[in-house]
Amino acid sequence: MADSYNDLSDSQMALLEGQLREQQEGLRAEVQEERAKSDDERDRRSAREVQDRGDEANTDQWREANAAMIDHHVDEISGIQAALSRVQSGTYGLCVDCGEAIGFQRLQAYPSANRCVQCQSKAESA
Repeated sequence: MADSYNDLSDSQMALLEGQLREQQEGLRAEVQEERAKSDDERDRRSAREVQDRGDEANTDQWREANAAMIDHHVDEISGIQAALSRVQSGTYGLCVDCGEAIGFQRLQAYPSANRCVQCQSKAESA
């Protein structure tokens, strides 16, 4: 199996896959929690008859920040799901741009990485 992951041993693959699954579960739990908070805030807001404009502005600001955080977490979950698909297809650990090994250290720091450092730098500067 190590050959299909370009320099990753079976134990490294198991470690990285475990990290991906753990991150995925943690992010899903955070998204559920944030959505519940948002629902609670909406219920509290609709229950109040008189509301201060400052409170309303703060609530709107909080709701926008909460929605942005949820969107970010959902994007992260999508990246993790893509990485898990690459694990299943045998392409995990290979750069999607150049096909070279991403490297264990980078994957350990960022398990859902789909590019090597060099290609990621190019993508970010483009």
